[in-house]
Formats: sequence, C-alpha cells, structure tokens
Amino acid sequence: MTLTGTVHLNEASNNRHQFVYGTLYSKTFVGLFAKFTITNRKLTEISLVPITYNNSGKLLIESATLDSSLNRRSGRDIVEAGRTPTPIDCLTLTVTISKNGKSELTLKNLSVDLQADTYFEVLRDGDDGSKLEPEHPNFLTECIEVDKEGSPGRICPRGYSKIIL
Repeated sequence: MTLTGTVHLNEASNNRHQFVYGTLYSKTFVGLFAKFTITNRKLTEISLVPITYNNSGKLLIESATLDSSLNRRSGRDIVEAGRTPTPIDCLTLTVTISKNGKSELTLKNLSVDLQADTYFEVLRDGDDGSKLEPEHPNFLTECIEVDKEGSPGRICPRGYSKIIL
C-alpha cells in the first residue's frame, strides 16, 4: 500500500486551510493547518493554525520559516518497498510548536515560484533548537509507540506532500 498526501497550491485553493503536519508534543496531539495565498503561480503568503486534539493543553506556533529554495531529498519514505528511491525536490517549512506562541502565525511577503513535480515538507524544531534531521540523535528511522508517559521526544520519519498546481 502506498499512502500519499497533497497540498493544493493554486489560486482556487487560496481560501482553504489544508492539513500539512501532525505531531505528538508533551502528551498533546496537534495538527497544523496552512492557508496558502497564490498569485500568478507564486506563493506569496502562508497562514498557519495549530489545532489541538485533546485536553492536555493548548499548543501554539512559536515561530515558522520557509526555505524558498528547493531541497533535494532521497524520497525513501514515499516509495513502495523494494523500489529504488527517486530524488525529490521539496519546499521546506520549519516550525517551532510550544505552549508559548500564537494561535495563528502568518508568513508574509513571500515570492516563491511554484514548479511542477515538487513536494512540501514540514520540519519541527527540536526542543534544543536544532532541526530534527536524520543526523539528529532524536530522529528515528521507524515510527515508535508512545508509552503512557506521553511523548518520547522523538519523531517518525517525515512525510512529504505532493504539491498540486
């Protein structure tokens, strides 16, 4: 089974909040939704809204940055077992989620040319301020179960969303 997600980056979807990321943080599951503003095939603004899905506390967005250059990824997480990974190009959004922050955060004055065959990824900053990249000690190559104590402070391999223009 191959599971994929999409992010619609076109003017017809300008008023839609789209699910882009989910995480368990401090015993609380939070979904991150993004409303993208597209003008003439350029990404000009992103409004981010976190939604908390249990009563353990409200999580907010402390900060967010968009790397407007395309990042080359191996694509190993989006291929079927036994197939050779194909390199993919990603727009990367890095977010810091915490109990201190804003209920909505908007990245304005962007000017990102959108291209076909591009993916979107979200990275969550680690508690120590570093990105949870594959080299980070808290990065896992397999999903792990969360015990009754709550979040173990680790993440599953990231997912990529195909950008639909």
